[in-house]
Formats: sequence, structure tokens, C-alpha cells
Amino acid sequence: MGSISPTNGSIPPLPAPPAPSTTAPSNGNGTTTEKRGPLHHQQPPQPPKKPIAIRKATPQDAAQIAALGAAVFTTTFKDSGCTDEQLRAFLDEAYTVDAIRATLEDPGLITFVAVDRDMPDNDNDKDNNNNNNIVTPPPILAFLLLNTTSSPNEPAIANARSPNTYPSPVEVQRLYVALGNHGRGIGKQLMRYAEAFAVERGYVTCWLGVWERNFVAQRLYAGLGYVRIGEHVFDVGGDAQTDWILAKRL
Repeated sequence: MGSISPTNGSIPPLPAPPAPSTTAPSNGNGTTTEKRGPLHHQQPPQPPKKPIAIRKATPQDAAQIAALGAAVFTTTFKDSGCTDEQLRAFLDEAYTVDAIRATLEDPGLITFVAVDRDMPDNDNDKDNNNNNNIVTPPPILAFLLLNTTSSPNEPAIANARSPNTYPSPVEVQRLYVALGNHGRGIGKQLMRYAEAFAVERGYVTCWLGVWERNFVAQRLYAGLGYVRIGEHVFDVGGDAQTDWILAKRL
């Protein structure tokens, strides 16, 4: 993660979600039109959200997780100011199949994945035509990585624990939702699942780092009750970015 430094002094709260606009929409000729009830009801209904299933990741998921993580990270940080070479250096370190497989084999790291609940069962999804028993895993929609060993290295958590503010902490190190699957509540469901998992194992605090310009993620975490307690430097292939440190008592 690079060098780490806690924030001194007062820390502003997370930004509140923007209030709904009260300005009437323009009709294109300089005047405005009033949004009346009948017009509003003519909007097409939203399709129901597909249910998801959450499970622990297995080594067979490594390739999908690596591809998903690399795609989402690239989209998020491509305009952050880091060079293409710096971005590639980070991806080559963090999101190769071997790197993901190593995290799945580390007992201090726990990865959960979300998939569509109505996908066919892998045991029945075999290529019987070629008689070679090829199993096609359902697409992974999102993944979350819990780190049970990183908390002593985060000053914002260690310093806050002196008055026992955030005891027994565990870190949500990564939460990535596949492009095209935002708006389904998958990230929130994964967070709640991970929090329940942590509580069952005796953790009292959950914390995470979120990029200072990732406003969508900040709104998600604020809605789940996380508050900003500090910041640290996040190294993207040699380019220093700032992560906000958020925490919550479970």
C-alpha cells in the first residue's frame, strides 16, 4: 500500500448523497416544462432485480476474480493521474491469476463472490455432447476480500483503538462489482454478508480504505454506517493516491 500516514486534526464527514433536484426540466427552447403526474406514470417499470447467491471463493475462481478486478480497477483509476505504465505495474502485481490464487490460499484472507442465484448448477452444467465433463462456472458478479491480519499496520485504526473506539478490527480490503452490474445492490449485500461473517467470528470493528475520488463507493459506505477516521497513501505502481479510512462498529 506504500507509505501510510494518519490524518491530523478535524476530519470532515463523508459527503451526503445529492438532494433531488427541484428544478423543472427544460424543453430545449429556454423555457421549462412542469413534470406532471400522468407523464411520470408513463415511465416504463423497472425490471425486478435478480437475486444473487454469495459463497466463499475457491481456487477455480481465480481467473474470473483476476479479470474482474483488473477491469474495475482500470476503469476506476484510468483518469487518476497515474501513467499507463504505473497502472500496468500495479495490475501485474495485484491482479494476475497467480496473485489472486495466492490470496485464496492465504488463511488470513477470505474472499466472497456473488453470482446470479438462478444460474444452472455447476454439477449439471457439463458438456455431455463431447463427453469431457467440462464445467462452466457461472459468471462472478462481484467479489469482496476480508483481511484479518492487516489492522495492526493501519495507524488510523491503531490510534483510534487507544480509547477502545474501534476494537477487534477486520478490514474489507477489496470490494469490486463487475461493470454493468451496478445498481443491483450487490455491493451492499456483499458488505452485509461480510459483516455478519465477521460478527460470528468475534470481530467488533470493520474498516476499509476508499479512494478519495470514488464518490459512488463513499455513498455506499456512508449508507451502511461507516465514518471517516483518517487517510493513508495508496501506491498505484509508484503513483501516490489518497485513500480515506472508514470504520464502523459492528
